[in-house]
Amino acid sequence: MFNKFFYNEMKTKIISALRTKYQRFGLSNEAVDRIASALEKTVTDESGIDAALAEASTMTLIAEELQKSADAERRNRSTLQKSFDDYKKAHPSDEPDPVVKTEPSGNEAILAMLKQMQDDNKALKARLDERDANARTDEMRAKVLAGLKASGREDSAVTNIIMRQFAVGKDDTADTLIEKYKGSYDADYKMIHGDGAVPPVGNFFPKSDKPDANEFAGAVERLRVKGVLPAKKQ
Repeated sequence: MFNKFFYNEMKTKIISALRTKYQRFGLSNEAVDRIASALEKTVTDESGIDAALAEASTMTLIAEELQKSADAERRNRSTLQKSFDDYKKAHPSDEPDPVVKTEPSGNEAILAMLKQMQDDNKALKARLDERDANARTDEMRAKVLAGLKASGREDSAVTNIIMRQFAVGKDDTADTLIEKYKGSYDADYKMIHGDGAVPPVGNFFPKSDKPDANEFAGAVERLRVKGVLPAKKQ
């Protein structure tokens, strides 16, 4: 028959890990037990214990337990102070009361340190999220350029323009982005080359040994109208 002090194997390992990793916080046995009881609901394998102990949710559980301990300590100090004041009233003395320096308790100092750890973890997570987002954007940009090239859309002037505003949404995939930027490419190509029977793919300049001056001037003016190039100085 199991008694109330029985711990299953996983909970025992979590308790051991908590005491090792967070020994400096001075958590009581009861606090460690409560935290382990919460963690064992989500940790199903020993390999996941370390990761669970580093989670922000675990930091919150520890902070709550330390706050409970700090509150209890403050109540105890308040009770002792009241008892002392009552004694002084009942036994008046001409001697001045001793000067007592009020310092933060050990638990309050630990709470401050824990909060700093939480803030550091948030800052680290933000940096990692930004790094992952940048890596995803670079990966998607490469796939879109490859997709445009595979469909014959190879005009470097046009691709340079549309890539300036390249952005990846949360739900975007390589396929959806390729289709989106095919449309942007075709619209910008037409903007650069003008209306008429111009295919949506091709080179920026006519295929000749030397670009036509009128064609070049027209392309520049259309880019100015679109805002890609600065307006012509008066």
